[in-house]
Amino acid sequence: MDRPPAARSVPVEVPDGYGLVDLTGDDLAGLLCLAGEPAFVDGDTGSYSWCFARIGDQGTSEIRSLVDWRGSADLDDLTRPERPEAVLPALAPLLRVLPPGRYRLTVETPAQVRPVGFTRPGARLWSTDRHGTYAEEIALVGTDPWPPRERSVVAAYRDRVAAGDRPAVVALFPTPESLVGYLLDGHHKMVAGEQAGVPPRVLAVTPERPARPDNAALRRAVPAFVDAVSEDYRQPLTTVLGHLRQLSH
Repeated sequence: MDRPPAARSVPVEVPDGYGLVDLTGDDLAGLLCLAGEPAFVDGDTGSYSWCFARIGDQGTSEIRSLVDWRGSADLDDLTRPERPEAVLPALAPLLRVLPPGRYRLTVETPAQVRPVGFTRPGARLWSTDRHGTYAEEIALVGTDPWPPRERSVVAAYRDRVAAGDRPAVVALFPTPESLVGYLLDGHHKMVAGEQAGVPPRVLAVTPERPARPDNAALRRAVPAFVDAVSEDYRQPLTTVLGHLRQLSH
């Protein structure tokens, strides 16, 4: 298998972000809030590896506010992100859903992508050698209903992939070393790439300074997540939320 090209990264300022999508945490755990409410959590719990949770379907309705911003971004044409600075104008409306701050945009070209069998629908693993010395598997977690409902959109992207295009998805990570990212855009592209046998490129958005979790959000996350999952997941989720609480101090 051909070695993927080295990732490229450029800085980007978001001076007027609205904070609708806020991902906090570190390399080991993350808490994603949508419109101020905790919607996803992930963490490395050892025996359970990476686990994910969601507040039922609440996140689905909250992320609808993101759709308006997607519609104003020319994300369909992100097919040549080997020059990340060239896609910044198209990404600007999407990036405004984030809190104000300085971020880095990195282009990743996965060698392969496969579904994750032990976690929520829409999560995918991609193989990458970010550090050039060993392979890692990075999880991408979908934030929209899975699978995407608009089959015609998936079919259109699949045709583009078959014609030689490689559309890019946009994912948010809490740190450059994080092994879990959340799709801001690209659910249809991900499915189309799987059907065509060609994984999409990944535009990874990462804050230059990892953000600490908010104590108020963590207090709301405990009943929202731990009380809503099966007994098998309560202990690992409690461990992850405890780690996030330590980061908030």
